[in-house]
Amino acid sequence: MINLRSSEETIAEYRRRLDTNPADYGSWNNLGVALEQKGEYEEALSSYDRAVEIKPSYAAGWYNRGLVLRQLGRHEEAIISFDKATQIKPDDFYAWKNLGEVLRKLGRDEADINKEAIASYNRALSIKPEDPCLLYNLGCALSDLGQYEEAIASYAKAIECNPGLFQAWYNRGVAYAKINKTEEAINDFGRATKLNPELTKGWYNLGHLLSDAGKYDAAIASYDKILALNSDDADIWHARGNALYRSQRSQEALASFDRAIDANPNYAAAWYNRGMVLFHSGRYQEALASQEKAIELEPNYAQAWNNRGYALTELGRQQEAIESYRKAIEFKPSYDDAWCHLASSLFKLGRYQEAISSCDRAVELNPNNGQAWYVRGYALQNSGKYEEAIASYDRALASNGDRPQTWDNRGVALGKLGRYEEAVASCSKALQLQPSYATAWYNNACWSALQNNADLAIENLHQAIRFQPHRFKRLAKSDSDFVRLRRDRRFQALIQG
Repeated sequence: MINLRSSEETIAEYRRRLDTNPADYGSWNNLGVALEQKGEYEEALSSYDRAVEIKPSYAAGWYNRGLVLRQLGRHEEAIISFDKATQIKPDDFYAWKNLGEVLRKLGRDEADINKEAIASYNRALSIKPEDPCLLYNLGCALSDLGQYEEAIASYAKAIECNPGLFQAWYNRGVAYAKINKTEEAINDFGRATKLNPELTKGWYNLGHLLSDAGKYDAAIASYDKILALNSDDADIWHARGNALYRSQRSQEALASFDRAIDANPNYAAAWYNRGMVLFHSGRYQEALASQEKAIELEPNYAQAWNNRGYALTELGRQQEAIESYRKAIEFKPSYDDAWCHLASSLFKLGRYQEAISSCDRAVELNPNNGQAWYVRGYALQNSGKYEEAIASYDRALASNGDRPQTWDNRGVALGKLGRYEEAVASCSKALQLQPSYATAWYNNACWSALQNNADLAIENLHQAIRFQPHRFKRLAKSDSDFVRLRRDRRFQALIQG
């Protein structure tokens, strides 16, 4: 190819040559290259067509024809051209490489075509085994097929050949995350963002994994890196808010969710999480308004209906809460927490059998839903079904043995059956977990009194009154469990005032 001063002169020169010798396939090929460099792809394609028409075994012509077809987005035709080039010249590294790239682009979601792409990459690597970009592309194709271990090995080779290839670090991190190798993924995302500080998806994935690992401050720092590049990214403000909320920085979380909503007022998940923060801050009316906004944006948002019910429950609007939980269940029938919350509201209205039925559905969906077993036990207890209540509490404790309320209510059910020693043991377990749990102290006072253990009854009652004086002085005055202590001066002294 001659060296002329401009592409126009180059094109003119090849046209002159072809006027003289129209069968010069090399000039047709070179004319195509010059036209392609000018961006005249259709004319370039016509030139390559003439070149391979004149000489069907011309590998360079087929290869260049494939390149321009790829540029035109005509990938299936490009595959035919690259395939032809590799048949003519089996050691053509670039033909195999480009064949693999077009196959992958065409069949990224089709396993068979992707496997052909991998085969092409491997043929290219047999010719040039240390090409970092090709090793990277092979890793991407393997990842597309879910072959993450093999992809990781390919990315590792790419990194070995070119440690500065941030894309390989990033994609290896993605592959590690797919197979739950979190620390390795965090390390790779960290390396990728160090090499390219503007790699927002690297910072995002790093923040996500750090947050899931409980490293909230580091996660927030990652999100802040993205916001320094684009302060209007609603998704990042939202993710940052979640990390702040998990780290119990509620006011900062609320501010982040507000920024997400400022950037995208139609962001239903941000309204939902904003409502969560407000709820846990005791701002129930505002929480309700946020959940209702989320529902307005996404009417089938089951979690928002559930949390709307939660806010209504705290506002004492139980019937509305029940309707909200039922909407959550309508949109997500397998939502065990919504069934459990429905049961809680039914319980508060004294509708114990309906509460038990709702809990039955919750534990059918999720046998490890400890709260549902607890509410079920409480409803059974209030229905006078103490043996069944104890069995339910035991299931609740199998899911969460550190909840003092469950141990205490289990003790009440045992006490109702006259199993006072077991009742004391159960309430005492509640007190081990929460020494200031006044109700458990009071219940133990009752069981001790019923066993004629005046000293222990007085001591337990003293502790209950110490933590909640007005409530337990009032209850003790009329509680029939203390009938044998009425004349005890210590008892009289405790309940005075």
